[in-house]
Amino acid sequence: MKRLSLLSVYAVVCLSAFTVAARAEDGAGAASTGKTFEVVSPDGKVQAKITFDESTGTLSFEATSGGKTVLAGSPLGIVTQKARFTDGMKLLGISRAKIDETYTLPQGKVSTYHNRANELTLSLEKGGQPLKVLFRAYDDGIAFRYSIPGEGPIEIAEETTTFHVPGKPVYWGQSHPNAYGYEFPLGQIEHQAYSLALLCELKESEHWVLLAQAATYADYCIPHLRRAKDDRTQLRVTFPIDQKEPIKTTLPFVSPWRVAVISPADLSTIVEQTLFENLNPPTEPELVDAEWIEPGRSSWDWMAGDKANWKGWIDFNSEMGWEYHLIDDGWEGYVKDPKAATAYGREKGVGIFAWRRTPGLTDPEAIEKLFKQYAEIGFRGSKVDFFDRLPDGQTGPDYEDTQMGLQVRDNLCRIGAKYKLQLVFHGCAIPSGEQRRWPHLVGTEAVHGQETGTHPRSDNCVAYVRNPLGPVDWSPVFFGRAGKTDAYQLATAITFQTGLLIMPNLHRDYLAHPSKDLLKKLPAAWDEVHFVDGHPSSHTVIARRKGQDWYVGAITSEARAFQVPLGFLQKGKTYTATIYRDKMQGREMVVDTKEVTANDTLTFGAADRGGLALYLTPR
Repeated sequence: MKRLSLLSVYAVVCLSAFTVAARAEDGAGAASTGKTFEVVSPDGKVQAKITFDESTGTLSFEATSGGKTVLAGSPLGIVTQKARFTDGMKLLGISRAKIDETYTLPQGKVSTYHNRANELTLSLEKGGQPLKVLFRAYDDGIAFRYSIPGEGPIEIAEETTTFHVPGKPVYWGQSHPNAYGYEFPLGQIEHQAYSLALLCELKESEHWVLLAQAATYADYCIPHLRRAKDDRTQLRVTFPIDQKEPIKTTLPFVSPWRVAVISPADLSTIVEQTLFENLNPPTEPELVDAEWIEPGRSSWDWMAGDKANWKGWIDFNSEMGWEYHLIDDGWEGYVKDPKAATAYGREKGVGIFAWRRTPGLTDPEAIEKLFKQYAEIGFRGSKVDFFDRLPDGQTGPDYEDTQMGLQVRDNLCRIGAKYKLQLVFHGCAIPSGEQRRWPHLVGTEAVHGQETGTHPRSDNCVAYVRNPLGPVDWSPVFFGRAGKTDAYQLATAITFQTGLLIMPNLHRDYLAHPSKDLLKKLPAAWDEVHFVDGHPSSHTVIARRKGQDWYVGAITSEARAFQVPLGFLQKGKTYTATIYRDKMQGREMVVDTKEVTANDTLTFGAADRGGLALYLTPR
């Protein structure tokens, strides 16, 4: 079955016809419509209101959810060498469209994606130069982007886009600059500038809003948000520190989407949404139904040691049913015959990923040469590191967020597809749903991960700030690390989502562990996700389904009692629950089993830096 479904194709055809018809209708009635235009989500609960001020020629927007304002009057604007689209614009007309498509991907938080939204396009011009501003309203939030028609080169100097977060928001995320690829701890922050994504807690309206960017490619950059000098509620989109010159691209041009995920009451919408995938282009044709793209579990020799024993590592993976082994920096010195290693791995059903640094890969020719070599050796993929050290090997505040950094990333994805290599990026820019276009990009770091040691307060922000944008390479199930219990470590393989679960312990540690049976079953691609409970820096409880089986992961910064209502289970069925919980003294875990149904609620105590993992299968 092709991943681009017939429904998706039908939706695209209907969209084009509807847009043409709507343009004639709305364009003719623009004067009578006035200067305020609304676009409402399919369920009618989320609304974006766009205002054109005829006296100043400026655009602004606001967003509401359930009638409550979650983004107040926020200016729009983009500055190019052809025109400064900030004021003095003329409104030519509007058009409307409906988005309705279904598609599948080989890896992610769900297996089937539904892209449903209502879209409004405003057509403007300044000095004869046209501009379009597209707004979409989803049940899960709003998104907008700039589109500049024409042909030929264009330079973009800055944006004046500003998010006005009303009330007294509490901000969760990471302060900027995000040195070494977003590897600062996450938490509650109060700074002059914030990295994207930024989670806003709006206590007055009882909402959460995640501000981020989607569909980021080499014709732009990844900005951060800088607050107004005397108003912490005004957050302006600002280009990276290391972006020393304007963005250089060609017309026609479309910017990345500016995204506000809107979650009433709790964090469920932010955890469960698929906005970022939906806002990206469809899967590249050569990657649709590509059988060589296989998410999976991987051992890793960097932290564990025993590097030269690649045969022993492959035997271990074969015993566990894990699909991959990752050889890291310096592998050329200890894997003397890599072709022999990949051949042995194929016999055992185990593929090998090989590490490589990005400095030296700024030219597509260098990537072509490297990936051709990797394909000839027989590697199944590559972990590419140190995007923050482009272009000269010296770490910069945010090299990885610049247009140059994204050009390298895009070339790696494009050429990797040619040679059928799966990719994991490390020390890299934060993703923004690109795994829809490039499903062979199975993991990205862009997080303060466990290889450096992390505090649970930072870990308990990942599901709400970082992971909503794409797969996260965090190094889960690191028994004995950072003072966290074994149940906590086991749960991270469920609470965090990635297409390649890279396990950092030594092989014999896993073989001797009481969670061995669960580690053999853990999926790396899911069919469904369900938020159970959580709060940034405090705790995270997430349930995920694969087939008929459910997995629940729970982690906490401080000791607490977890309550897990099982209403997500299929009604009328009895499940066997295997429970991996804290022993409450030391890091050890206790393993129990229990018969449960959808009517049950399980309650467990968790230690400081503790957790819980559940495996539920129909009896």
